[in-house]
Amino acid sequence: MKNKILILVVLSLLSNKIISQTREIVNPDGKWFFGAEIGLNTITSIHTNHTNSIQGGILAEYYFEKHFSISGRIKYFESGVSNKYDSAKGLFEGKVISIPLNVIWKYRIINNFMVT
Repeated sequence: MKNKILILVVLSLLSNKIISQTREIVNPDGKWFFGAEIGLNTITSIHTNHTNSIQGGILAEYYFEKHFSISGRIKYFESGVSNKYDSAKGLFEGKVISIPLNVIWKYRIINNFMVT
């Protein structure tokens, strides 16, 4: 047991690498970044039994320059609302496709406080 702990400590000390936050590691100019998301959605407001459904989507982000990008996603999920007092008068069960688009400006405030 002591040998395993000693080996773990030695390996962790030898494998550490310090990276400064001032050094730019990735230059995203003109590059696309893609992703996917999936999950389980529980609709609690319809009926007394909770219905489960799958939600999922794809997303993409394009960088025009280091601080400016545009991102968008296409997401599918099921939704529902019911009237708490009389479910016969107000019930909605729907399938939704959401397509949000975002314009992102990443203002790096840390670099403005640094004196060189």
